[in-house]
Amino acid sequence: MTLLFMLGIALGANSLEDAKTLFNDGKFSEAAKVALTLESSAGYALAARSLFEFSNQQPKDSRLAILEQAEKYAQKALKLDAQNADAYFELGSTAGQLGVLRGAAYAFASGVAVTVRENFEKALALDAKHVQSMIALGSWHAEIVSRGVGFLYGGKLEQVFSLFENALRTAPKSIVVHLFYAKAMLKLDGQKYRNQAKNQLELAVKLEANDYLEKRALENAKEMLAGLK
Repeated sequence: MTLLFMLGIALGANSLEDAKTLFNDGKFSEAAKVALTLESSAGYALAARSLFEFSNQQPKDSRLAILEQAEKYAQKALKLDAQNADAYFELGSTAGQLGVLRGAAYAFASGVAVTVRENFEKALALDAKHVQSMIALGSWHAEIVSRGVGFLYGGKLEQVFSLFENALRTAPKSIVVHLFYAKAMLKLDGQKYRNQAKNQLELAVKLEANDYLEKRALENAKEMLAGLK
């Protein structure tokens, strides 16, 4: 961290790049605080993403309140800019995790599965190269299909492969894409798609991790690959 960057934070002269730097370093709480000072759509969306990742580092009983706050920031981002693809992605992400934490009964009654899908689809409609939404929506289809309820919520097997292949074309050097593609295939059918999943993991571990999330994904990929050998 440069002296200039540190002085910027001290003086309140923060920028979106400052927040992204903290985020990429895995300092999610600090990233959220800086992003919020911007009071912009992009800032609120990044604050939501930062809190989402921060919640993953916390005990289960603390996650609900953090995710609820992340959801509010995503909604604020959309109020300022209804065309913010990142904000729709955050709404989908937080809705999904909140559904898990609140329980199956709540998720079913409130139609969480459809809400999650629609928000990821809106993000991609606004930004066809939004890789995070491709990963998330591909994973969503894999989850719904694996549960045998695709006919209820619109989950489709072909969408899993279409979305992840598109993600690979858009970000071929992303460890995260390879990792979640492998997870999706194993979720669908651990025997049928074992070799394809293994191939994705082998590709992942050959790549260089450039930020905190990629480093975390790399370790996850190594562990999964070891389990498949």
